Amino acid sequence: MNQLAGQVEAVAEGTVLVSFEGLAGDPVKVPAQGAGLRAGMPVTLGIRPEQMLAEGPGEAVAEARVEFVEHLGGTSFAYAPSFPAGALIAAADPRRGPLGEMEPHLFRFHGAGCLLFSKDGRRVR
Repeated sequence: MNQLAGQVEAVAEGTVLVSFEGLAGDPVKVPAQGAGLRAGMPVTLGIRPEQMLAEGPGEAVAEARVEFVEHLGGTSFAYAPSFPAGALIAAADPRRGPLGEMEPHLFRFHGAGCLLFSKDGRRVR
């Protein structure tokens, strides 16, 4: 699982807005009650690689420089270990065409598929 260092931007009823370095666009809307969280607090955003897709669907977008691609049958995984918020692994559908290594790519994901963890490592529900 990707564990990206982020920051709370706002807490609203049932939603926590999170930003992180490398995020392209608006903060990620993560469904969580956010009890005890306030704007400016550090959090960790958890995203499974198969939920972060190169040129895929999703309202949230991260831009990362892919350093290498691993091809595993019908799925490929793009690795960006130098991503500023933490090492990033994302899925790539080979039917969409190959991903160029050492090039920047956009990875899309849905905030609803993310997990949120507080500074002490506890999951925020």
